[in-house]
Amino acid sequence: MPSEHITLSTIPQRFGWNLKIARQRANISQRELARRIGRHQKRIATWERGKCCPQIDTVVRLAEALDINPGELLRDMRGLAK
Repeated sequence: MPSEHITLSTIPQRFGWNLKIARQRANISQRELARRIGRHQKRIATWERGKCCPQIDTVVRLAEALDINPGELLRDMRGLAK
């Protein structure tokens, strides 16, 4: 996803982009990621398409399943703090 100003309306797209990239780098399918966190594959797809964001406890579980820091899924959302 190209760099742009982060707004509340772009958070789901940014999170979805980060999730997809992290999942692809981990070389696992949406189905496998869903299995690891106890969710359905359609939910992973919904997040990756930027339709909505998971709750923070699910972000932590996603990060653990991908063997990354949760901040990597949220890193481009820093602009909201300004």
